[in-house]
Amino acid sequence: TFRQAFVQPLHRYEGGRTTGIRAAGLSLFTERRGQGRLGRVLIIAGSDSGGGAGLQADIKSVTVMGGYAATAVTAITVQNTQGVHGVHPLPLDLIAAQARAVLEDIGTDAVKTGMLGSVEVVETVAALLDEADAPAVVDPVMVATSGARLIAEDAAEALTRRLFPLATVITPNIPEAMAL
Repeated sequence: TFRQAFVQPLHRYEGGRTTGIRAAGLSLFTERRGQGRLGRVLIIAGSDSGGGAGLQADIKSVTVMGGYAATAVTAITVQNTQGVHGVHPLPLDLIAAQARAVLEDIGTDAVKTGMLGSVEVVETVAALLDEADAPAVVDPVMVATSGARLIAEDAAEALTRRLFPLATVITPNIPEAMAL
C-alpha cells in the first residue's frame, strides 16, 4: 500500500519550549484496531534517563491511550531536566534484533520512531518499517529541549529521503519543522 507522508505539528510552542505529547499522532490509529483501542505499538527510539522524553514518554503516551508499548532502543542518553550530558548509540545489529524479536513474537499495529541519530540507524529503521508493514509515526527528533543536537547533519537528510516516504504521519515540533 502507498503511504502518504505529511507534516502535522502536534505541539504548542510557548516561550522557547514545546509542550504536548509527541506520540499524539498515534491516536490516528485507534480506528485501525476498532473499539477505541490502540493496540500494539513498536517504539524505536532513544532512552531518556530523566523520563521526560524518548522511549519513556512514548511508553507513557501509548499506555494512557490504552495501547501496548514494545520497544527497540537506539541510544541511551544521560540527561535530566538540566540538559543532555551524553548520548551513547547502540550497535545497529542490536537495534534490529530488538525490533525483529518484537515483530516476530508480539507483532505491531503501528510503529513510532524517535531519536535515530545517524544515517546508519535511519537506514536500519527504514528496513524495519518495510518488514513491519504497519502504519508509521515518524518523529524527526533532531534537537533536545535543552538545545543539544540529537542527530547528525547528514542523518536529517536521510530522514526526509528514506523515512518520510514510509511514514503515515510525521510529527516534528516547530523548530524541527522549520529545520526540515
